[in-house]
Amino acid sequence: MALCDRLEEQVREGERLSAELMASLVHVLTETDPNGGGAAAPVNAPTSVPPQQIHMNAPQTPAIKKSARAAFKPNPGTSRTPDRAPSVDTKFKEAVLVATIVNTFLQAGGEPIGNFRLQKAVYFARRRMGEHVGEMAYLKKAAGPYNPSMKYSGGIAIAKQKNWVREARGRFGFGHVPGTDVGDAGEWIDTYGYDKPARWVAEHFRYKKNEEWETLATIDYAVEHLQTLSIEPDAAQILQYIASDPEWCPKIEKLRLTEMSVATAMLEVQALFSPEGRDDSV
Repeated sequence: MALCDRLEEQVREGERLSAELMASLVHVLTETDPNGGGAAAPVNAPTSVPPQQIHMNAPQTPAIKKSARAAFKPNPGTSRTPDRAPSVDTKFKEAVLVATIVNTFLQAGGEPIGNFRLQKAVYFARRRMGEHVGEMAYLKKAAGPYNPSMKYSGGIAIAKQKNWVREARGRFGFGHVPGTDVGDAGEWIDTYGYDKPARWVAEHFRYKKNEEWETLATIDYAVEHLQTLSIEPDAAQILQYIASDPEWCPKIEKLRLTEMSVATAMLEVQALFSPEGRDDSV
C-alpha cells in the first residue's frame, strides 16, 4: 500500500509539474501584467557589489535607497491594506510578493537573501496568509518544498525582468537585493497588502538556521498533504511519509528527524500557520 501511495503521488506530481510547465510557456508567450509590461524576459547575469553597498548600516547607491523607501510608502487614495492579504493566484502577484520579501529582508538584516531562503520565505508568507499546499506549485524536491517555475518564469523571473530585484554578492555569497526600479512595485505592494506577511516572515525566521527553515517547511507540507487525504497525522506517520519518498528520504538523516523533533515541529507549524495560531495584528 505504501508503494501504491508513493506511485500515485508521483503520478499526481508529474501531472501537476506538466501543467505548471505548460502554464509557464503560455505565460512567456502571451501573458501581460497589470502594469502594462510584457512577459518575463531572460534575466541578466548576477551583479557583484561590494558588501558595504548592501549592508543596512552602510551607504547604498542613491537609486536603490530611494526606490526601497518608495516601495513601502503608502499611495494616498489608491492603496488599501486588507486585514488579510489576498491569495497569490497569479505570477504577477508572486513577483510583487518576491519584491516585498527581498526588500524587507535587506532592511532587516542588510544582506541579500539567497534562492533557498527566498523560496521558503514566499512559501511561509503564503501559508501565513491562509493558502494551502494544494493552492501552490511547490514540489517535493530534495531541499524543498521547492517551486521551480518561480525561478524561471514566475515571481523571481518577473521581478528580475522588471528590475524590482537583482542578484548581488554579499558576505555569504550571491542573493537577491532590491533593484533600482523597486519603487515601481510600491503601489502593488500596498494594493495586495504584502508588506505585513513579509515583515512577519522576517521577524519569525530571520534568525533561524537553514535547517530549521527546511524542517518547518517539510513538516508543514507533509501535514498539509496528508490532511488532504483525510488523515490527521501524528509524528510517526509524518516520518513514514518522508521516508517513503525517494526525494525526501535523505531528509531524515540530513535534518536529524526523530519522532520527538517532528512532534515539536508540528506544534510550531500549527502555531505559525493554523487559523487558531495566526495573530492578524502581527
